[in-house]
Amino acid sequence: MSLHAVLVLPAIAWLLSRTSWSDAAKQRIIYVAVGGYTAAVLGAAVWATLTR
Repeated sequence: MSLHAVLVLPAIAWLLSRTSWSDAAKQRIIYVAVGGYTAAVLGAAVWATLTR
């Protein structure tokens, strides 16, 4: 899961760099993406711990 983020987050940043959106909007989108991956990794860790 976390290795997937290493590929996707730079791609999102690159795509956002090609838009005319404000820097604040771009930053919020990146924060949401990072938060989503963080939640997914933590959720996977909890799931792995509880299902042992």
